[in-house]
Amino acid sequence: MDYPLRLATLDDVPVLHELIARSIRGLGAADYTREYREHGHDAASLLVATKELKQILKRPNPDMWDLANAYVAAGMRDETLRTLDRGLQIHEPGLLQLRVDPDFSGVRNNRPISI
Repeated sequence: MDYPLRLATLDDVPVLHELIARSIRGLGAADYTREYREHGHDAASLLVATKELKQILKRPNPDMWDLANAYVAAGMRDETLRTLDRGLQIHEPGLLQLRVDPDFSGVRNNRPISI
């Protein structure tokens, strides 16, 4: 028996659709799916990152490491660096991950940061 090969979509995998809906905290899976289909993975990831950043900024005292992660995911390099500098001043424990966290490779490669 011959089975045609094709790429699976989110509609083919309801469990994945639900997982995405839960993991993107408040942003509906339909929004993510639409953005992904229309503009691709990077655009959908940026949409999620921007939404996450807005949620973190609403907190009265956001964790500096969480905030830096949100800024870097949203592509906001200068804000990322300012937040990392503030985190360094208060000895933010998350900064220990900075040397190995792949999300920060673009930041590490463009500015020397010594911890």
